[in-house]
Amino acid sequence: MLVVSIHISFQDLCLYIFVFTIALVSIVLYIQVNADKDVADLELASKISDLKIEMKKMQVKVPKVAFSVRHSESSGIGVVKYSVEVLDTMNSYDPNTGIFTVPFPGIYFFSWANLRAAGSRVGTFLQVDGAKASGWAYGDPMGDSGAAMVAGSLAVELGRGQEVAVYQESGELAIGGNDHHMFSGFLT
Repeated sequence: MLVVSIHISFQDLCLYIFVFTIALVSIVLYIQVNADKDVADLELASKISDLKIEMKKMQVKVPKVAFSVRHSESSGIGVVKYSVEVLDTMNSYDPNTGIFTVPFPGIYFFSWANLRAAGSRVGTFLQVDGAKASGWAYGDPMGDSGAAMVAGSLAVELGRGQEVAVYQESGELAIGGNDHHMFSGFLT
């Protein structure tokens, strides 16, 4: 039997034991941190899943709001009244007044097109609650005696109950024919 004797000073032995202890503590801490991290990751994933479920419960379902009307009953100055409802998902357009009443707040997109009477200068715009809200859609015959379309569009944020209409400020619209005048809008 071979006996090897190692001569280490007490100081060196303490140093080796200290280094070994530090390495062992580091390994234990690493394992503990990673185990805690995995548990924390699982808890976080569970909380995110719960929040997604709660958010789905909180979502307000806004019905589809859209209308499209055509044909003008009159060609005088004032609110243009479109008498034929092509689509009105919320029954929000009144053909008697020419007014669309906003059923839900949000951003709406509107478009309108009107056929001006031959030789007439026509100006229309969109109004909200009786006030001009869009630019002027203007048609000037400039020597042309034929009829021409005057059209515009607008995206606008509106609150419930606000009233929107096409307003004719000048000129004459062509009379007759269901497809000469159109007004549409929808909640985006």
